[in-house]
Amino acid sequence: MDTKKHEIYISEDESKFKLPPDRKFEFVANGKIYQVKLIDNDQNQQSDLIKQSFWPLIIGTIAFFVMAQITNKKFLPISGTYSLASFVLVIGAITAFILLMVSFIGGKLKGVPRLKALSWRSFPTIILAFTSITVFFLMAFFWLIDVAFKGAVFDIYTSTVFAAIFLAITNYSVLFMAKNVSPSMITNLLIIVIISGVIFSIIVNQNSRWWQVNLSFLGSRAAKNAWQFNFTLILSALLMVALVDYLFVSLEKIYPNNWRLTLLRITLTMTAVCLGGVGLFPNVHGDILHELHDNSAFLMIYLLFFQIVAVRWLLPQVSKTFLIASYAMGGFVLFSGVMWHIFHYFSLTAFEIIAFILSFSWILLLIQNLEYLSRKPISRYILKENDTSD
Repeated sequence: MDTKKHEIYISEDESKFKLPPDRKFEFVANGKIYQVKLIDNDQNQQSDLIKQSFWPLIIGTIAFFVMAQITNKKFLPISGTYSLASFVLVIGAITAFILLMVSFIGGKLKGVPRLKALSWRSFPTIILAFTSITVFFLMAFFWLIDVAFKGAVFDIYTSTVFAAIFLAITNYSVLFMAKNVSPSMITNLLIIVIISGVIFSIIVNQNSRWWQVNLSFLGSRAAKNAWQFNFTLILSALLMVALVDYLFVSLEKIYPNNWRLTLLRITLTMTAVCLGGVGLFPNVHGDILHELHDNSAFLMIYLLFFQIVAVRWLLPQVSKTFLIASYAMGGFVLFSGVMWHIFHYFSLTAFEIIAFILSFSWILLLIQNLEYLSRKPISRYILKENDTSD
């Protein structure tokens, strides 16, 4: 196949070509196969996003200035109850929610290709997840700023300028996510959220010797800022639920009424719910929350083992390489569990870290396979020269 990039120009209306929904097709010319994908102009998209974020920025900046004036303070600290961070977080969260809702619902009604594969029931989960991501990263950003500029304060007007900058970046990022939503993007967000959230919790609790207890200590009352670890798990669960629904809506069109895929979908959704349960119910000994926490964690492990064992029957067109990798990962998790529980070679923390890394890696591999299967076959078009002979 010719790997060189070529530009082609279509003078006719593209609808006459009956293009597939993913706007991709192939044609054969001079004995070579060419892949063609119609793409939007990146500069046009950037201009549209800037224009769409303008009025929300103006309204948000005015709202910040009014909130700052109501405090009757000449200076605002970076963090605290009445601060630059708290006001930007509130305004940013509300603006993000509204922008996402308008973008998704408006795009769905207009028949935007990227949103056709999304069912209406997925929208609340995705909007909530993307809004939470916005808040999560704003909080992490202001935490870093507060650490770097401990005790710094700014006057009302300087604070308003900073707020406008932060809100401008936030609005543009939110609209960019809404405009380019796809399974790959949600997967990348899932990876970023769960890794950054866990690492952030570890850094905050580096002096508490949490590794001498277990990984769940990071979400317990004994940990510092435990809500960050728990929020990471809940947010990751929301993203996973949205991602599973997104992928299986597309798979249903290619493999209709496939009970194996339906079973895989149910177990994956239950796995995500259990992951959220681990964060929703902190590990508090002597409390019912401890039992709910453990039950969620164990059920998640059982579901993952079931999926690993049954994936060869549940997943269409499964590759031999993926099967070998699945059984190797599942086998090592089982081995490490035996070494911890029976032989006491591994500590509980070591076992949990090993199980977490391998399980999360396997889920990502499975999602990658599902994404491949969800892509519709590319139509092929043969271009022939007109026969001008009589």
